[in-house]
Amino acid sequence: MSLYLLPPKRILLTALGKRPQQAKYRFAKHVETANLVPVALMKLLPEDKRPNEIVALCTEDASRHAWPELEPSVGVEARNIPIPSGTSENDLWAILQIILREIPSGSKLILDITHGFRSVPFLFFTAALFLKALRGVQIEGIYYGMLDARDQDDVAPVVDVNPVLEMIEWFYATRIFKETGQAHLLSACLAPFASPPEGLEKLDYRLYGGVKNLRRKIMEVANLFAQALPIELGSAACKLVRILETPVPEHLQTKVPVPEELFQVLKEFVEPLAFVGGVPCKRRDYPLTLQELERQANLIDIYLERGYVSFAIGLMREWIISAVLFYQGSKDWLKYKQRLKVERRLGALLELRNLKHKRNVPGLLNDEQNRLVEHWHYLAGHRNRLMHYGMKEENAYITGNELETIKSCWEQLKERLHEPSMWQIDLPAAGGLLLVSPIGLSRGTLYSALKHVQPDCLLLIASAGAEERYSEAAVAAGWQGQVVFQKMRDPFAGFDEIQGLVENVVTQLLTAEKIVVNMTGGTTAMQFAAQEIYERAKGLDREVSRIALVDRRSPEEQQANPYLLGEIIELA
Repeated sequence: MSLYLLPPKRILLTALGKRPQQAKYRFAKHVETANLVPVALMKLLPEDKRPNEIVALCTEDASRHAWPELEPSVGVEARNIPIPSGTSENDLWAILQIILREIPSGSKLILDITHGFRSVPFLFFTAALFLKALRGVQIEGIYYGMLDARDQDDVAPVVDVNPVLEMIEWFYATRIFKETGQAHLLSACLAPFASPPEGLEKLDYRLYGGVKNLRRKIMEVANLFAQALPIELGSAACKLVRILETPVPEHLQTKVPVPEELFQVLKEFVEPLAFVGGVPCKRRDYPLTLQELERQANLIDIYLERGYVSFAIGLMREWIISAVLFYQGSKDWLKYKQRLKVERRLGALLELRNLKHKRNVPGLLNDEQNRLVEHWHYLAGHRNRLMHYGMKEENAYITGNELETIKSCWEQLKERLHEPSMWQIDLPAAGGLLLVSPIGLSRGTLYSALKHVQPDCLLLIASAGAEERYSEAAVAAGWQGQVVFQKMRDPFAGFDEIQGLVENVVTQLLTAEKIVVNMTGGTTAMQFAAQEIYERAKGLDREVSRIALVDRRSPEEQQANPYLLGEIIELA
């Protein structure tokens, strides 16, 4: 079955007065005589632009005096729509509602504002803005028969005042771009000036090409702003500012209201987004400076002011990492590994801070570090809530009070940007080399580990009765350092114990200068625990490595003489 779509209606909307009078009307060099402008327009307009339906708003007087002149003279369907007299505010609202009711979505609309009360043009313009913006109605013309401007031949000009509506749209589109960063309306306003008309001299094509480039750059900045990409946005904004600093193209001068002022408004919005110095460059070449951090902070403020909370909080988190990298003197501040390292170090500092509160460990951070990790933890927590878009059990909504706290936290960070001490993330003096090792029934593995590594401290993943095996191996190795036992109740199947075991050793991991994890010895569950400790140490930004110990002798030889130095293998 074929489906045929009817073309959209082309409707002429008019409001009739109560005293029609015959007059001559001129439009596009053609003259017609008629009692009403809608009647004249049916002959004056090109055939393919004439309406196929007329909606006439009529008061009681207009229905008696003007409607009989209109209906038989237009040759298309005409509908008499009763309206109140329009002498009160309630009447005006009622008339506006009637207009919106009578004009269907997606139609083409011609407005005649010649007849009726003087309030009619205001009502028609208001309705036109609504219908165009929200119902996809295309405004093809707004015609006014200027009876008071008749020439010496007594002919009244008919003018299309649709440019007035376009002026309003220019102001609105510019305001939307300034307040939200969205440019689709502005791009639509510029579109007619980007395509050269037929028969244009080749030299003048440059003007239209310039507008095409302007339109493309505005959309690029808007898209980057909508994706919260500060580096790409900085470069694109530089290019747009350069264009906005050039003279307005000539063919825009006569068609755009106060073009210089409009372009200045655009420039005032875009300029703070641009790289310092206004020079676009590739992201890998852009240096991290205090001025760049200030620019990004300003961008975050812009997002906050406009209600883009997710963008603002997400960028706050990245801004903290960038500030730390600046004071570290990093030239590779956009490389993932560099940023991940700072992120892990901040996580390690947070764990150290928490030790003081959870386990009564003496404070290991200075006041500046405590303050930095508090801000980091608070902002990162809210960022994580938002980045999951509410797809978690807890409510992700940031309340008004929370938002004010976030803003206060952000202001404190900005105030300290120029203070190097605020952004130091060096870990406190650590307690030497820590060896993490399982210990099973075989004492030779621990013996070889102690001999090869020579640790300052030893963390043993053990089962009941491991103390005796440890003591014998330590004496044989001549090792006398500090030892901490982490015992597993079920060394064979106690996988559910491992998470708690790992959290129990965080203090030892954080206070070690270097960590070596032995992956051999003990049961499978113990070795799995050693691997989890290794992963936790990496997440805490510790210098950690893994080893394996190999004894190539037969089991009998190993049992007969366990204390023979085995082979060490460094694991990746």
